[in-house]
Amino acid sequence: MSIYDLNGRPPLLQAIPVGLQHVLALLIGNIAPIMLVAAAVGIDASQVGMLVQCALLVAGVVTWMQLSAVGAKLPVMMGTSFTYLAVAISIGRQYGMSALAGAIVVGALFQILLALWVGRIKRFFPPLVTGCIVLCLGITLIPTGMDYLAGGSGSADYGNSTNLITGCFTLLTVVVLQVFGRGFLSIAAILIGIVAGYLLAIPMGLIDFTAVREAAWVSLPRPALFGLSFQMAAIIPVVIICLITSLQSIGNIAATAVAGLNRTESSRELRGGLLIEGIGSLIAALLNALPTTTYAQNVGIVAMNKAINRFSLMTGAVLLIACGFIPKLAALVVAMPACVLGGVAILIFAMVVATGIQMVSCEGFDSRATIITALSVGLGTGLYFRPEALAAFPEWVSIIFISGLPVTATIAIVLNILCVKRKP
Repeated sequence: MSIYDLNGRPPLLQAIPVGLQHVLALLIGNIAPIMLVAAAVGIDASQVGMLVQCALLVAGVVTWMQLSAVGAKLPVMMGTSFTYLAVAISIGRQYGMSALAGAIVVGALFQILLALWVGRIKRFFPPLVTGCIVLCLGITLIPTGMDYLAGGSGSADYGNSTNLITGCFTLLTVVVLQVFGRGFLSIAAILIGIVAGYLLAIPMGLIDFTAVREAAWVSLPRPALFGLSFQMAAIIPVVIICLITSLQSIGNIAATAVAGLNRTESSRELRGGLLIEGIGSLIAALLNALPTTTYAQNVGIVAMNKAINRFSLMTGAVLLIACGFIPKLAALVVAMPACVLGGVAILIFAMVVATGIQMVSCEGFDSRATIITALSVGLGTGLYFRPEALAAFPEWVSIIFISGLPVTATIAIVLNILCVKRKP
């Protein structure tokens, strides 16, 4: 069985490198949101390590479920989304972490209901519409990749030469192996690039192993650390963000099917993917984490190496689960500098853009498809990069439209219905 076979079981020596590079690609994006929430809300430093453990454990468990028979059964990885960050900080400060957990429970139930209805609304998401969503998502992610490459947004050494040299070295390693490598070197180009960047970062003085030395070998995550309460003012914005991330997941699942399998996604795959996203968010609420969603960077990896084997990604899920119980292992991985991940992120986010272009052009890029793509992606990304354009509107308007995805999705769906495709 091959790593290019969706349902096969290749040897572990082939499967583990594929799964590991998926884990490394999502790692910082998965733990950074909960760490930023903890810092903004003022959670005791002794509890932050536990929150990181929980975030890793949830990502591993939910990824395993997504890859299994109850999920999408596609090469999709799950983790926390930055989309929840601003809302989570606001709720945590005003109402406390217990209210945030309660709001996530309600948002998760909303996602589960949406999954049960997705078969009826799938006709509104043909490849042209989902392609616009993927294209918007990829474009809006590229600045995040650039921030990582420069050392991490808000970091004291943002943009210095050490970060840029290390990140570009990582990127160059991946590109050379991807273009000129054969066999394992090409398949594991991202993993090798990250390891090479990590090793270079040590003499460059970019890694502090203090947290690794101080971390415990084994620690059990504690559920419901902050309790559970329900505040309507907290529930409404979380439900709205859950809808936005569901749109994101529709795009990611569709992009994975196109990039990895050269076909459109089925209703069962879409239903299973959104169902596990909801169940995963429910688990996250009970384990002190933020809601889960599909990861676009992992879609980019699939688009690059075409290694779609579910078993290979399951080895990555097992590593994430292990990190949830072995803090020292988690600390070793977390010590990876942002610039190393940025060297990879720039490329894989750009691959998401390329996949979106492929999707919108699959039916022929005629004048109809051009205007739908231009208007929906243009306004969606425009609002993302210039959110102050909505300053005169109520706060709830900004919450809904600030990511750009709802704008892109709404315009693409409406125009796809109104602009009837001409017969040749």
